[in-house]
Amino acid sequence: MPTAPPTNHPGATMQPTAFSDLLRRHGGLIAKVAYAYCRDATDRDDVVQEIAVQLWRCLDGMAALDKALVLLWLDGNDHATTADVLGISVSNVGTKLARIKERLTQLLATEPDPKDCDASR
Repeated sequence: MPTAPPTNHPGATMQPTAFSDLLRRHGGLIAKVAYAYCRDATDRDDVVQEIAVQLWRCLDGMAALDKALVLLWLDGNDHATTADVLGISVSNVGTKLARIKERLTQLLATEPDPKDCDASR
């Protein structure tokens, strides 16, 4: 049975249930992305799973503040609300989000190849 990561581990604050909730809330968007790459249901399921794995790895590797910032942004909070919750300035929210998005873009640069999906099925 897997054990919880140590409390000083960057992923210690990301609980599997919170991650599952995040995936459920954004499942429609994830499904649209998968459908853009694959028409076959089995292939789409594989793409959805790969997206979930990559998202977990990215979030798990983030500092706690960055992780909280991303989750607040994904929940649809505006910069002012996010700044109040995290105790940082509104401009800092914007700057940090831009830097996080750039970092995630670089980390996720390896997208699924549409040629790996059989769109003719």
